[in-house]
Amino acid sequence: MNRKDLFQSAKRYVVTRIAEESETAERKLPTARELAGLAGCSYGTMRLVMAELEREGFVHQRQGSGTYLTEQAGKLAESFLTRKLLYFRPPHFGTPKNSYNEFLTASLEAEAYRRNWKVTTVIVSSHDEFLAAVSPIRGQYDAVAYAPVSDLFTLDQIAALRILKDKPFVLFDDYLNTSVYSVTIDNRRGGAMAASLLLSQNHRRIGLLFGEPGIRPCRERAVGFSEMLELAGIKPVVINSGVGRDGDRYEFAYRIMEQELRRGLDITALFAVSDYSAWGALDAIKAVGKRVPDDISLISFDGLPFLDTLTPKLTAIRQPLPEIVDRAFSILAGNVPADGYQIVLPPAFKPGESVRRLPESTAPASFRPLASRIPEYSL
Repeated sequence: MNRKDLFQSAKRYVVTRIAEESETAERKLPTARELAGLAGCSYGTMRLVMAELEREGFVHQRQGSGTYLTEQAGKLAESFLTRKLLYFRPPHFGTPKNSYNEFLTASLEAEAYRRNWKVTTVIVSSHDEFLAAVSPIRGQYDAVAYAPVSDLFTLDQIAALRILKDKPFVLFDDYLNTSVYSVTIDNRRGGAMAASLLLSQNHRRIGLLFGEPGIRPCRERAVGFSEMLELAGIKPVVINSGVGRDGDRYEFAYRIMEQELRRGLDITALFAVSDYSAWGALDAIKAVGKRVPDDISLISFDGLPFLDTLTPKLTAIRQPLPEIVDRAFSILAGNVPADGYQIVLPPAFKPGESVRRLPESTAPASFRPLASRIPEYSL
């Protein structure tokens, strides 16, 4: 530990003691030498800490009596001990119940409150906007987190992230193969899990709805899904809604699915790369007089709460938000993970009522299910 870190560690220890002593009647601290032994630092370092705390108004010295807390010491300690997170996110879209970014933000804020962190949220529309905004204010915060917009990072933008090298920094839902910590899920495996489930339910005429902009997580979901089907000798019918970054995922998915179904799209199952596009597909299937899952089974990705309000409840590949947020805060608190810069968490099934088991296929395709436990579905 360098001198700066040692000083900050000792100061945090003393301020923690101040917070505890502010509730007592005596409001007096041990001597600097005693505090040094308790904090695990030298007497010289502790003297510097106490001098700074006196300048900042935490304590005052009484000649021949000791070090006492000031009237405002409790409030100052509370403010100091509350860590400050600067969180950058894309523009608002939907609610925490039906939008992954809103759900992530709500989960992050709830966990921050539980851990005594204060979150300042800044909305940005591009990586350049993020870099310009974080540069002048990063020093005011203990850590920085970024849920990026859908654009890919350029090499220059990746290089510019060096301005955060002295600050705990976490990137959500993306990774750069550099010395930037990221927390995401194995989207490719999630797509393969969706395909494995449909294959296990004897589906062979399968569609893939790409109802999101061409961002990496959704591309990886589609790749994993297609690769698993390929192992079974099946090529999915790819349906691209053509939605842009700022487009309405529901509306674009509804429009393309209604159009393709009226043109005679012949599938028994559909995988949508996001919950919002699956919602649009569900309503389009109903609009043309078909039923889920009787005519078309439907599985989505993200596993947001609103899926349980739909009829039928949608089966989904679920993002493990509690685990994502927990790992992120561990890094933001300065705990360097042993498993490298890229933290990849496994997705899970969210059971629903939108996948139907078909009668045995006359020409079953061979495959190896990825799920350790496939949910049971009734006809």
